[in-house]
Order: sequence, then C-alpha cells, then structure tokens
Amino acid sequence: MALQSLHTYFESTNREDFMEMLKSPCVVTEKVQASSFHVQNNSVGYTYFKSGKKKSLDKVDRTIAKYYENAIKYFESVDDATKAEMPLDWKFGFDYMTDSQTIDIKYDQTPKNGLILTHIQVMNPLDNTLIKKVIRDPKVLFEWADKLDVQRPQVVFKGVLSSHQKDELVKLLEMSDAERNQAYEALSFTRRAYNIFNNSLSKTALNEDLDGDIDSLVINFFDGKTVKNFKLSGTKTEVSESRKPSDTYQISLLDLVEFFSEYDVDNIQLESDQADERYIELISNAFNAYVNENAAKYVGVSFDSADFSDRPEFELNTKFIKNEKTIEYVNNRVLSELYKIAIGSFRKRRAKETDIINADLMEQINTIVDKIEAIVMLKSNESSVMPFKTYLNHQKLKTQESPIDESNLLTFSQFLTKKDI
Repeated sequence: MALQSLHTYFESTNREDFMEMLKSPCVVTEKVQASSFHVQNNSVGYTYFKSGKKKSLDKVDRTIAKYYENAIKYFESVDDATKAEMPLDWKFGFDYMTDSQTIDIKYDQTPKNGLILTHIQVMNPLDNTLIKKVIRDPKVLFEWADKLDVQRPQVVFKGVLSSHQKDELVKLLEMSDAERNQAYEALSFTRRAYNIFNNSLSKTALNEDLDGDIDSLVINFFDGKTVKNFKLSGTKTEVSESRKPSDTYQISLLDLVEFFSEYDVDNIQLESDQADERYIELISNAFNAYVNENAAKYVGVSFDSADFSDRPEFELNTKFIKNEKTIEYVNNRVLSELYKIAIGSFRKRRAKETDIINADLMEQINTIVDKIEAIVMLKSNESSVMPFKTYLNHQKLKTQESPIDESNLLTFSQFLTKKDI
C-alpha cells in the first residue's frame, strides 16, 4: 500500500494534533525510485516476493520478465553461514534497482549489488501472510545490510525534531503550489528537505551531491507501539500516471481470448508435476497453435512499449520454457510480447472491469482461466475415473498453490510504468 503524503495529512488533520505528532521520536530515510523486493529464508533456499505481494514469485512471474533474476542470482550466491543466521520468520525488504536511470530520475549510481535494505517484516510463524511487526531500527538494518553485503538505508535523521526543524517543516507544508515551485527554483527540494532534517549531509543515497532529484523522504513517527509513516516529496500530491494499453495490445488480447475460448486445451498432455511449470507448459502449447494460425497478423506490428522496457531485464525469460517451438517463436520481438500477453492474461479470475475488459470479455476470460486451472491443478470430473499416474500427480499438486497470480498483469512493461514501483 502506498505511503500517505505528509502534505495531504497536514491539510486534512487538526493542526494541534499534527504539532503533537511532531513531538514524537522519528526516523527519516530517503526513498529511492525502485522496485520493492522481499526475500525470506525457507531453510532449504529462499522465497522471493515482489511489490509487497503475499504470494511468492513463481516461475510464471519470472518468465514474464527477467527483471528480478539479478536479485535472485545474487541471493543464490550468499554464503551458507550468512543464510543460516537469517531467521525463518523474517522477510527482508529491499529497494531493488538494475539501472541508475529509472522512470523519472537519473541517479549517479546504483545500490550495492542492486539492493538497499529498507525494513524487515517479522511474520507470523503459523501464517506467513500475516505480519507481526516491522523492524525499521537503523542499527538492526545496518547490521543486516552489512551481513548481506547490500547497501544500508540512507538515514537522514533519527531522534526528536528540534523547534527549528518543526518550524521549517511546517513552513514547507504550508506553501502553496506556486510558492513551492518558486522556492524550488532557488533551492531544490532535495537540498531543502535534507537541510531541514540534517544539514550536515552532503549527498543522497545514490547521488554525489544534493542537487539531483530524489524520489522522496519517508518519515516514521513512533508513539509507543504505534508507528505513523508518511512520504514527503517535492509535489503537493502524488500523481499516478498509468500507461494506457496500446490498440495493438487490445486487439491482440481480444484475438487471444477468442482463440483460447475455442481451443481444446483438454487434449494438451502436460508432463510437469509443478503447478507453475504446468501452466507455462500449457500456455506454450496453446500459444504455438495460435501463432501457427495467426502469425501473418503480426508482421510489422509494434506493441508501443515504454522506452525503458527495451532494456534486457524487461525481456521475456525463456529459462523455464521447455517447448522448443515456443522458444523459436519468441526469438521474434513481437511474438515475445504476444507471449507475455498470453501468459499474463489467463492466470487469474477477474472481478472488476477495466478500460479494455468489459463485463462480457471478463466473463470469457474467467471461463478460460477456470478451464486452464482445472487442467493445471488436475481438478478431476467427479463422474470420471482418474488414471493411476494422474492420481499420483494430483496428490503432489493438490498441496501446491495455484499459479493464478494475485496481480492483474497486462504486460510487465505496462506494469512498471506505474508510480508505485
């Protein structure tokens, strides 16, 4: 969930209550513009999570793009002694970057090993989706960042704000849009914000000075066991700009839905035992049949992806695709984007309409999802008798999670154009 803007909170709350909150001890850290990535030790390896999701990354997520592969590869190289120290109920939260150029900001450098440790979630041992508490103590974070050989969080301030700091902060929050724009021409938001909390610092988390842009500062106020978290940025309100799907994307989705509605997926023989592998296997088989019939439609087509999505980390990851014909097809850039649409569109039943998915299309997609999930998870018809091999596979699969992801993905490049990365 996105952090509340301190500007918004200041304008919506009682001034007396706000000033009272400023008396509480606080920790101020810099938030870089990066993706959220979580890692948890599961005793035999690691479980990975993206963007605060409760469901871990599976092979389908990793196929849609190579984006998280660098971080996964790094943790697979962490020595066994360090791994053994990581408590099983701790989920380590990171800001993750693969390039110094993000959507809006050009940093001077990337974090150490691409990762900044920002917090640690202590999970309920009986239910790993429930968070018992969140550790933000810089001392603990510094210790673990050093152990994991990743970058420490940029702590700008820790303690109780002085009267001068409170006055300067309130003065900043009271500015109108016009006053703020004029003020930032004389002194940038970065330098002004850093000066409020710690005028001894001369550089930011990833910049060599205070003249470059930063995403924001995160302010955590501690009142006993209660923690209030806010985001202080250079704009009064957070503007979320989501990239609209291209016409080509919409047309392709409609065509894929029509094809999958008629295609007999029941006759696809799946060899894998793991649910996510079976899903990739099924989509690959159906995709091959679709391309065989419709390849001519995509000659000279462009999916109009965002510029930054041309980087290698946003490419389709063929590591988990076992179908040789599919791999041959997706060597083509356009067909690679088409495969992303196919593998991302039939993973989850949809409950809400979108700009391009109306009620009728949503019903068609959900029907396809149900049909695919029944095969992937080996849900048998009660009136039929399962072959013995199918029964054995079913016993392995019924304890696995469905590969139907909780995120409503279109394509990975479209997902990353949102401001919440």
